[in-house]
Amino acid sequence: MSGTPLYSGGRWWRLPESPRGAGSFRPASGWIERSTSAPDAVGVRTGLVRSITGRHTGPVLHGHFARFNSWTTIGSAREGKFKERIAPGAFSETFTRDRDRIRVLFNHGRDPFIGDKPLGPLEDLREDGDIGGFYAVPLLNADYVNALVPGLQAGLYGASFRFSVQRQRIDQRPARSEHNPDGLPERTIHSARVRELGPVTFPHTATRPRRWRCQHPQLAASAGRRSLRHQPGSWVIR
Repeated sequence: MSGTPLYSGGRWWRLPESPRGAGSFRPASGWIERSTSAPDAVGVRTGLVRSITGRHTGPVLHGHFARFNSWTTIGSAREGKFKERIAPGAFSETFTRDRDRIRVLFNHGRDPFIGDKPLGPLEDLREDGDIGGFYAVPLLNADYVNALVPGLQAGLYGASFRFSVQRQRIDQRPARSEHNPDGLPERTIHSARVRELGPVTFPHTATRPRRWRCQHPQLAASAGRRSLRHQPGSWVIR
């Protein structure tokens, strides 16, 4: 069976492939997610720091949860197949307006044991020049957080964030290029509202040339399979 592979619900599925050169973009509202497994996505350092909760001597989670001007291929049953990138400056408004409401969660708050408990307060949240969105979080001294530290230190997790698009530029018929040899529609996100971010177990693989996103429960109908158990939001596998 041909098609795009997708890991969801504890098993692999396949989404039907679009013909070469075919693509479409259908804007969808609501919260979506992106993830990265870049080497600087998740790191842990130790030492004495002054945080908003006082003096902190435990581990500090830090990294870039998103990269600017990095083209990604998105395949979504709801939105279609297209190329996407985030422009520098896209987080400036949300970091100022929403900082106190943004939470740092593990696996988007869907872990069956940790749930949506926060991992720690955001000590640093900013755009790091033209690199991407940077975060630093003094981790709470709690059992559910301490259980994650060995895996974080070993580099076994990636980073992901949930956001909604506020401003964007869409080119439905771009010229073929090195980053877009199939001439897929292109979306550049100029403003995004971030809701939460944090480490994830299954980010995309940095060396994988193609990336997919699944909006479910539409997946079952698109893949010709039985219905999946519905959960809020969407999964991004990159």
